[in-house]
Amino acid sequence: MKSSLALIFLAIALAGCKVPYEPVVDKSSQDLLIVDGYIDTGGGQSTIRLTRTLDVKVPPLPYEEVGATLEIVGEDGLSISAVTDNNGVATFTTPLTSSRRYKLLITTILGRKYATAFLENKRTPEIEKIGYKVDGPGIQLHVSSEDKTQDTRYYSWSFEETWKNQGFNSYAFCWNNERRPGSIYIASSVKFSADRISEFPLTFMDGQSRKLAHIYSINVFQYGLTKEAYDYLSKLKKLSEQIGGIFATQPSELTGNVYCLSNPSEKVIGFISCGIIREKRFFISSSEIKKINSDWYWRPPSQACAYPPPPEECLCLGTDIKPSYWPD
Repeated sequence: MKSSLALIFLAIALAGCKVPYEPVVDKSSQDLLIVDGYIDTGGGQSTIRLTRTLDVKVPPLPYEEVGATLEIVGEDGLSISAVTDNNGVATFTTPLTSSRRYKLLITTILGRKYATAFLENKRTPEIEKIGYKVDGPGIQLHVSSEDKTQDTRYYSWSFEETWKNQGFNSYAFCWNNERRPGSIYIASSVKFSADRISEFPLTFMDGQSRKLAHIYSINVFQYGLTKEAYDYLSKLKKLSEQIGGIFATQPSELTGNVYCLSNPSEKVIGFISCGIIREKRFFISSSEIKKINSDWYWRPPSQACAYPPPPEECLCLGTDIKPSYWPD
């Protein structure tokens, strides 16, 4: 009994010792350039996004690097340029070839210059298959791929979801789109004899999700990575997903492949990769979902969808223009 009381008093004493934690952010770690993107050499568009780090103590400020001039320069002398928009995104529409190496040059609106070295051009294999497995109350979507030349070994993916939507008590349809920025999906086949990734998990959906009410589509993008790029993303993934617990990974410095020409001592965050971006789209119909489980169908919220104003779940929140790739 005495030991129990001692533990109680100790817990009270420890609770009383709590003080707010004020992180100390070195000035050299503030206002750092963050570079994110992939140079597509498969004939598609290349997009690079520039942002800046912020002091956590100050109110949110615009952190996009607007008006910066970016150049992609090839070993053959080719040079194409683009300027970052209000979201800090520069889009290059000129097709690039998979037989050349390229580097990225950045000049901010204040004249600060940054660059990469010439980058290895990865010949990313085609996406073999997109599918799903029934998992408890829903489905787990996954992607599979194989490089028979065994030259890729390191992979990354992103995806965009689109689903057909209908306003409650309405014949009008629209199409919602969602892309999840910041999520990191990476895998490696280094430990296996074959350069193959089987059923890598992408996203889970509840069987009664509104996304599955009519017809759902996922468009998957696959990127080949160098070992250095994979290691960078792996560390970034651990930092973003595990920090916070007492046994979590401790913060560490991320060393990317972008450096400052204007001031070599300035830190830059980010890793630019180069290669062919592969793309594959996959559809799931509501009839297919009902065959899995007849109880799986989206139900409107319990409250009536009345006007004004209807709950968000009752609205058609996307565009009323049917995508060209959408089936009839």
